[in-house]
Amino acid sequence: MRFEIDIKCPQCNAALSVPEDNYIFKCGFCDSTFHVTGTNEVLIYYLPAKLTRKEARIKVRAGLMKSKKTSARPSKTLLAYVPFWRLRAMFFDFAFFLEQIQKIQETKSKTYRTTEVEDAKEFRVQDMDVTFPADESSDFGLKSLSYRTEIKSLRLFDPRLTDDGAILPPTINAAKALKMARSGIYSKFGLKLEHTAFSEQRLISKVLSMIYYPIFVIKVDGIKGLTTLTVDGLSGRIMRPGSAADLIELAETNFVPERKVAAKTMGFILFRCPDCGWDLPYMPYNRVHVCEECKAAWYEKKGSFSRVRYDLVSPSDGCGGKLVFMPFWRLVVQIDVGDFKVKDVKGFRQILPYAFPLKDENPDRELCFYVPGFNIKPIKNFNELAARMTRFQPGIKIAKKEDLPKTRLAGVFTSPDDAFRMAKIIYLSLVPYKNKRARDYAEKAKIKLLGTTLTYFPFFDDRMYFRDPITGAFFQKKSVAFE
Repeated sequence: MRFEIDIKCPQCNAALSVPEDNYIFKCGFCDSTFHVTGTNEVLIYYLPAKLTRKEARIKVRAGLMKSKKTSARPSKTLLAYVPFWRLRAMFFDFAFFLEQIQKIQETKSKTYRTTEVEDAKEFRVQDMDVTFPADESSDFGLKSLSYRTEIKSLRLFDPRLTDDGAILPPTINAAKALKMARSGIYSKFGLKLEHTAFSEQRLISKVLSMIYYPIFVIKVDGIKGLTTLTVDGLSGRIMRPGSAADLIELAETNFVPERKVAAKTMGFILFRCPDCGWDLPYMPYNRVHVCEECKAAWYEKKGSFSRVRYDLVSPSDGCGGKLVFMPFWRLVVQIDVGDFKVKDVKGFRQILPYAFPLKDENPDRELCFYVPGFNIKPIKNFNELAARMTRFQPGIKIAKKEDLPKTRLAGVFTSPDDAFRMAKIIYLSLVPYKNKRARDYAEKAKIKLLGTTLTYFPFFDDRMYFRDPITGAFFQKKSVAFE
């Protein structure tokens, strides 16, 4: 599910619809450009009801007549906004296991079938978007908001909703919601393999939000045992009966979530370089913004721009053709395996034998993981490229930014926090699955982050591909999104 967010332009107050994945948007009326803030926090949205109270009662009345309950009459009607948690993330799952393989052996007189057990590993990644009720105390007959065609756009939460309806309080806080979502995803979508030695799961690019959904709670008079019906505020569908006392009492609490839920309101800041005041390059999905005038790089954090350290790798001699600089997060790390601490390439090769080139001019240099900052599809290619760059541990020569005035920089879609969350997945990708010692090290390994630098590597345009002359890595042009 990908929604539009209905907002007002901070400059001219014009009504706008912005894709929820956009970090930057431009107003089509006043031409102002803004960066969205608060996306790393829990944001609250709501969906306005498409029915009126009268239309909801008509739906209930029609349903009762169809069920031949002619004596029943809908009476008291309440519009309740019911909370749902929503989690969007990329689910990475890695498992080392023993695989049973059927083999056929033939002799002159007979054919034999044998079963052998071999070491194997499996990697899977999946785009997740799950919703579930944030209120455990009530059952409105709506378990999820997924795959509902009625939902086109979301609106930022407005406390004035209590003037029109009632806000139901969530009984599940954000920490518990994240734990429940993670547990549900792991159990439902995780690799289910027999004889698993060990596995590792990660949720990358997590975005947790709360959506208030409109439901009409209608008290029904005239029928013994049937006290209330609930009507979907968007589709008009009549849902299962509930308990009138509980639902109406909850709906009349006039709860305002921003007072008690650890949530933030989406904000906006002008999309200009804090140093020189020039407009930053307009790339709607970009996370890091390099000023074309003063070459400073910025990353939005907690409602303002923070400076980002970045380097440009000098093109190697003989690197002809048109160059494109692709961003990688260069993570300086330390790997702790029990009392053994790995800080350099030499130590990394001790816990990952046969995973690296044999020759190295400087094995004592610091250990770095390289995570692509740009958007490359499919996600497995993203992981393979990160593993290849990390395996080679390229020696780099930093260029002066003023020496490359017309460089083309690809956009940065991966945040530095998500880059570090990818570190263990990259490490597991490098582990030889038939090497038990390497697997044992990987299972016990704890990765610590010592430093982060955004590093742009030169890739040259080679017909259908972009190629890195340092490591030989390449990928198809059409698999990369630049903006």
